[in-house]
Amino acid sequence: MPDAKLYLNTLVRPKTETEFERYLQQDQSLCDTDIYAFWRAKQYDYLIVARIAKDYLSIPATSALSECVFSQGGDIVTKKRNKLTSDSIRMIVCLKA
Repeated sequence: MPDAKLYLNTLVRPKTETEFERYLQQDQSLCDTDIYAFWRAKQYDYLIVARIAKDYLSIPATSALSECVFSQGGDIVTKKRNKLTSDSIRMIVCLKA
């Protein structure tokens, strides 16, 4: 099994060390492995970092050109909708992208 190394337990570290510090100090020789297999194997060693990775890995790629997305801003902010906050505009643009 090529991914068997992923499932090896990490060394016991002092409790003062954060999960993120442990993640950064791990062996970097596993860079050529499948990222999904890596986080499936390490999800219990790095609970918080794994959740963050799953959030970012689940973002689908978009084929919309950035110019197209930004030009939609002119269609969103009109005379009738000029009181929208920047957060609301950002959310609408992201939803329409």
